[in-house]
Amino acid sequence: RHGSVDYDYLVTAVGAVPNTFGVPGVEDNCMFFKEIVHASRFRREVNERFERATLPDVPEERMRELLTFVVIGAGPTGVELAAELYDMVYQDVAKMYPSRLIPFVSIKIIDLQEKILSAYDRRIAEYATDFFQRANIECLLNKQVGEVRPDAVVITDKITGEKSEVPFGLAVWCSGIKLNPLCEKIMDSLPEGTQENRRSLACDKNLRVNGSNGSIFAVGDCATIVRPRSMSKAMELYKSAAKCDDAGDCEIDLDKDQIKAALTKGVEEFPHLEEVVNNIDDKFAVFAQANGRCTFDGFSKMLTEVDNGLRALPATAQVAKQEGEYLAAFFAQCDGDAARLIGDETKFEYNHKGSLAYIGKDAAVADIPGFTIVKGIAAGVIWKSFETISQVSVRNIFLVASDMIRTKLFGRDISRFVD
Repeated sequence: RHGSVDYDYLVTAVGAVPNTFGVPGVEDNCMFFKEIVHASRFRREVNERFERATLPDVPEERMRELLTFVVIGAGPTGVELAAELYDMVYQDVAKMYPSRLIPFVSIKIIDLQEKILSAYDRRIAEYATDFFQRANIECLLNKQVGEVRPDAVVITDKITGEKSEVPFGLAVWCSGIKLNPLCEKIMDSLPEGTQENRRSLACDKNLRVNGSNGSIFAVGDCATIVRPRSMSKAMELYKSAAKCDDAGDCEIDLDKDQIKAALTKGVEEFPHLEEVVNNIDDKFAVFAQANGRCTFDGFSKMLTEVDNGLRALPATAQVAKQEGEYLAAFFAQCDGDAARLIGDETKFEYNHKGSLAYIGKDAAVADIPGFTIVKGIAAGVIWKSFETISQVSVRNIFLVASDMIRTKLFGRDISRFVD
């Protein structure tokens, strides 16, 4: 049933959708892990693989294939999924199914980078990678996925170019997000030139969508805040390093490492520049000269292209929560005053509370600003505590806490739900 709803002000909080990057076979042969229904289906599918493996006369090779679980993408979602799967299999499923199946279980994680959690601090990435390897979670790193077939993932080694296949019983795609189709329609309805970033809705610092005359707001994964000052700062840093004059004529051209070093000096004041630095590798060769150096003009074009593909803030729950709380308070303050809603100069300020990721066996990694990096069981306690107290209501806090305690004492409920 279709209809229309009139509005004075629209708040878009539809999030994002999984991005397959055009890899053939992903939608047909992989699960996604983005919504609650995906989590329910994943648990059901894992149980089903074990039940198939217990059937009489199943050959060992078929058992090994059924019980091979592949996670594609080693960001926080992929890593935490692999870790929880490891705990579920070895702490709970192993008690419910014949022990002869356990030697055939294999959990693999595939990523293009050389470490898992590569966007985190280097020490965290190295610790998490080593932890996974010691837990016999196979890390297939520096590997690019070229195709997902019904029974195997085709990967290419980024360094050697060698192709190989990874057979699986269940594959889960956790390798990025893209713009929600609804947001694409909103973009297309706005004046030309107001939405250059096609990855998310570009907003001002008050979360008003550019080009909407203050009638549309956006929060969460579907929104990005335009940061023109950080790009100006990047230009200043290049000019300083290359000894350029006001007209852009420089004494020297910079190579990739020099550009990264120059931009890193501005990260503390403009955190967005860190993402720019991390994404220069893929673009530098396109805009560099034959001698491996980049002119000021080439740098400007590269910076524009890199920035158009980035978000000003990470696509995390803590960002969406802070944006939602800010916008609710802003609407309350404006009290229906149309002039303030459209023209108020109040701006959203993100307060980064740190990065956490669970890596299995009650361990986690945590990067807490102004404190330190915590790894292992202590970080696991921090992770579980933060996940509990961050719930939206006191009722949910008690429900989550009781679930964690019950799971620790009695194990997970691995009952199958039939649709």
